[in-house]
Amino acid sequence: RPAPPPEAAAKKVAEAASPAPGARPFSPRLVERSAPDYPEQYADQNVDGRVTVSCTIDTGGRPNACKVLQVVGGRAFATSVEEWLHSGTVRFAPILRSGVPVAEEHSWNIEIHP
Repeated sequence: RPAPPPEAAAKKVAEAASPAPGARPFSPRLVERSAPDYPEQYADQNVDGRVTVSCTIDTGGRPNACKVLQVVGGRAFATSVEEWLHSGTVRFAPILRSGVPVAEEHSWNIEIHP
């Protein structure tokens, strides 16, 4: 079967949805592998935790002004996540708009497993 003419291939690409050039939306993708500590008081219970947080991600990808919005599994999970986010060691892929890093507030879930 012959390949479609180049014009047809170009048309398909032009019609395909794609992100704006130079834009990268926020996704909680860490630049360096890091995670909150599992709370010691739950070590013998083998429970999972989920913490929903809201933070401003600065132009360098660092979380600032973080707030816990919801906790599932126990308050110690929230404490662990707060300590981790404020440790100074957490950095996410920066948010880009038109190729320029921007600071934006975002919310997401952090899951902690034994």
